[in-house]
Amino acid sequence: MYWFERDGSVQRRHQKVLEEAPEPGITAKFRREMGEAAVAAARAVDYVGAGTVEFIVEQKPDGSMIFFFMEMNTRLQVEHPVTEAITGQDLVEWQLRVASGEPLPLRQDQLKITGHAIEARICAENPDNNFLPTTGTLHVYDKPVCTAFERGPVRIDDGVRQGDTISPFYDSMVAKLIVHGQTREEALARMDKALAQTRIVGLNTNVQFLRDVGRSPSFAQANLDTALIQREEAVLFKQEPVGLPMAAASAIAQTLLSEQATEGSDPFSRRDGWQTHGVTRRPFEFEFRGESAKAALTYQHDGGLQLAVCEN
Repeated sequence: MYWFERDGSVQRRHQKVLEEAPEPGITAKFRREMGEAAVAAARAVDYVGAGTVEFIVEQKPDGSMIFFFMEMNTRLQVEHPVTEAITGQDLVEWQLRVASGEPLPLRQDQLKITGHAIEARICAENPDNNFLPTTGTLHVYDKPVCTAFERGPVRIDDGVRQGDTISPFYDSMVAKLIVHGQTREEALARMDKALAQTRIVGLNTNVQFLRDVGRSPSFAQANLDTALIQREEAVLFKQEPVGLPMAAASAIAQTLLSEQATEGSDPFSRRDGWQTHGVTRRPFEFEFRGESAKAALTYQHDGGLQLAVCEN
């Protein structure tokens, strides 16, 4: 029995970044031929159990496709949750049932594809530095509303929690974010929203990079191959989605909130330089993307605040 197909073309360092199911753009006939070839490969070596057969797909100039056997992984793979999402089945449960000698719960013709699923691998790494792995403490690890290790519109499989340390001794993957939608477009939108709600502080991660890949023209239009990241380099690397003004405003707002938390009823406990006459103007200095910058916060007489930010 085969469980349809997944696409893992988007890769860095020959490792998958995003996986999705079903494969965009293939026909039912091509899907059946590839599935039957996978089953035949397993039978040829008397393999029994869960396994993943990988093929390389080539698109001809006329738009038709052919596939070539590459390898077989005799196990479930990291991206198996997208298959679970589109079939509504638990592959781990099936694997245990087969290992216990039970028959397969369903026949091939009873398996159906429902909707579209995408998995994003959240890793502790720096995409702008050739995806160099990073280490550190998860001072903040906030996740979107999700399920864990079971089907749902948004699912996160992880083995860490806030306060844990990412060390250099294990794989850099922090979590797998899996989303499911009725269409590929809905799944893409759901992935972008879930990644936007994922906050990790304490070390570099590829969360924003994953959002950029999902919104790139090639991925959005399902123009998929192993060269996608290199092809979309201009919109994937060294991007700054926040900007100096917003970053400065956020840092200063956090400073003000911290100061307010230490204030008491005594007006002399204020730490913001308040004065009864004249205008209070507080200078701030920053380093943003390796460059120095300055900002000035002016306290208005009516209680308002005005922020001016400038780069040196």
